[in-house]
Amino acid sequence: MSHEQGIGQPPVSSPEELSRWQRFGHLAGTTLLITTPFAAGLVAIEYAPPAHVEIAGQPVRVKPVIGQNTTRIGDGAVLRPEHVDIPVIHKAIGLDINANWNELIPQDKTTREYLIQLSNDPEPEIARITDAAEDYLLEWGAGVAGGVAIAELIGWGIVRGGRKRLAGDSKTSETAIRNYIKPYVRGGTGLLAVLAIGVNMAAIPVYTHNDEHVVIGSPELAGTTLGDETQVNGVLGDILPYLSLLETKSTFYDTASQNLKAALAQQPELQTGSDKLLFLVADDFESVSGMARLFGESVSETNASAAFYTGDWTVLGKLFETPIIDSYIYRASGVETYAMDGLHDTADIIQTEKDRGITIAEDRTRTIQGLKFLLLNDPRISTVGNFGIGDILRDPEVDVDQFIDNAVQEIADAQPQVMILHDHKLAKLILDRLTVAGITPPALVIDGRSYDFGGPRYYNTAADTTAVEYTNGSGGGHTNTKPNLGAIKNPAAYSAFMYDTVTGEWQYSVFTVQPNASVSITPLVKLAVTDAAPLPLITADSDRDNTA
Repeated sequence: MSHEQGIGQPPVSSPEELSRWQRFGHLAGTTLLITTPFAAGLVAIEYAPPAHVEIAGQPVRVKPVIGQNTTRIGDGAVLRPEHVDIPVIHKAIGLDINANWNELIPQDKTTREYLIQLSNDPEPEIARITDAAEDYLLEWGAGVAGGVAIAELIGWGIVRGGRKRLAGDSKTSETAIRNYIKPYVRGGTGLLAVLAIGVNMAAIPVYTHNDEHVVIGSPELAGTTLGDETQVNGVLGDILPYLSLLETKSTFYDTASQNLKAALAQQPELQTGSDKLLFLVADDFESVSGMARLFGESVSETNASAAFYTGDWTVLGKLFETPIIDSYIYRASGVETYAMDGLHDTADIIQTEKDRGITIAEDRTRTIQGLKFLLLNDPRISTVGNFGIGDILRDPEVDVDQFIDNAVQEIADAQPQVMILHDHKLAKLILDRLTVAGITPPALVIDGRSYDFGGPRYYNTAADTTAVEYTNGSGGGHTNTKPNLGAIKNPAAYSAFMYDTVTGEWQYSVFTVQPNASVSITPLVKLAVTDAAPLPLITADSDRDNTA
């Protein structure tokens, strides 16, 4: 003990010791500042609630797991080797996917038939699950890490600013302030240090977690939609092989897709030029997801300016049928799509369209690519999905007659060049009402709700005015009200329209998929709107009075 130190006084550290401890504190603090954001991101990924994706009306929970090299469905009952490698942290991230299996694989045979299509074309839903996982990692991982880093920068800025202000005060004032705030600073710093250490300690087991699993394909699943690289365990492994959901994968639409691309390669004029606009239009898939897929591929492959779907995605209008919309969206590659909803497009279908970014018709004129389009929803909704007979009004205050009056008034006021709606019978009633009123109709009217492809026909309305009415056939290849959920049994068609912005000329082309999976595309044909001889209307026998 030195002679200067009084009896009972605490030992005084030498300046060298203080300097050494200060350097250690600065190093430890800097290390925590650097590692804590990263650690917080890892902890957030581990403990945050799972993401949710709605598939076929069933909420599915998606949870990324760091260090897991497989994607697992049903608490590991179904394993697949899909995972993501994150190069920054040199770790695999797999997925735990959970759903209510009683809902996702229902006992009801009809519902299972719809889900067979989902299993035959799982890519769109896998993409949605993957997107949900990526959003989860960004939101909880990168988001929390970035938030902590920003908070650290703000805190550092506050401390630095406070030191500068203290430096500007007198020595006496600075000492007094420092002595006053020292306990608070030490307490706050200690608390933050403890929190930072805790976060880093919690992140260690998350980062070091290593769940490597070699997937051994279950032999009973060979040749099914789950494929040879799937392993099932437990009770679910005993159930899955016997479900009709696991039918042998159909290759019909894979073949048709290849034929579509080959046919498009022979039609180079079906590409959008600098002075031309290309629009694709389809109608009445009625739950034939494979045709929705081909339509989406056509929209993407032609680089269409926009796409229009004129009604009836599904048969029943139920949520478990909505994967058909995902089949289209996944292939359409972001091309702007507009829906003119039909009788089977219920509120659930419309909400799914909105959720997938499809623009819903609002019974008004909108300008698309420089052209005025009047897009109309059918005023009726079929009750067949709830075992009813007939239709109800979409809006109780707008019956069919009011719907026609509203359309006529909109045409008179906005003067659209194109009108698109679901039902060719409603289109004819609107054209008749325009003729009586002496109002110039749109130059082109596109409709559907016909088993037979009608194509163009010329409709004389007001004096010296001729409109082209064009009726698509069934995009799902239907010839009656009976649902057909698999490979088409009859030709299925949809159309493309080319508009020349310089000459104002319209042309059209017809895409036809045959039951043998062959695909034909007609060369572009001119749509004349003047001096045209009337073409025969679709006969009453081919009109679809009753829908299913």
